[in-house]
Amino acid sequence: MKELFDSIIKNTVKPLLSDNRFRKKALYFYCQKDDLIFIIHFQKSQYNHTAHTRFYINCGIHSLAIDKTLSKAGQTEPDKIIYCYSKRISEIINSTTDGYDITEDTDLNALSNKLTNDLNSALQFFDTVATTDALVNLMIQENGLYNHEELVEYLFVTNNEKELHQYVNALYTRFGSENRWAIFEKKMNDIFIKYNSRQTVSELINNCYG
Repeated sequence: MKELFDSIIKNTVKPLLSDNRFRKKALYFYCQKDDLIFIIHFQKSQYNHTAHTRFYINCGIHSLAIDKTLSKAGQTEPDKIIYCYSKRISEIINSTTDGYDITEDTDLNALSNKLTNDLNSALQFFDTVATTDALVNLMIQENGLYNHEELVEYLFVTNNEKELHQYVNALYTRFGSENRWAIFEKKMNDIFIKYNSRQTVSELINNCYG
């Protein structure tokens, strides 16, 4: 099934994404627009065998502006970036099915059409994230614990007090009752200490903003 997967990538995926200014590196497709990098990664299942290929599509967005603000080396290689935002395409398009399968019974035309539709939906979603500010708002709403330390640090350094308060309180509401919360809280407090601030997570949780 590997040959059929390669054919789908070559004849369906690559032309579509190339038309949208995405470049290809291995199974990563990426496009930079100003300080944002958009990535679409085709991830093969580790359980594939000769008669069955299953793959997933991961979508990521990264901001070089956030890297610069936090004095990080701006990484542009798609296979080395730790995305600011990352979701499976199934989550982005609200699909109940995660992953795609290729077997000897697969209708390749139907699979090609589905991939085209799903990728176009992902591209439309990418179009809604035009700036780092838009990306940060998306991260606050959807990231949860994913990359939370970087987001807390960025919001703190850029003096986004309202957004920092909102995000930390959202984390506490969701994870505050868990034993591991103490670990998360300490790591966030360490960020404030790094900048010689007396700010604490407890203050953000207990104090109303505004």
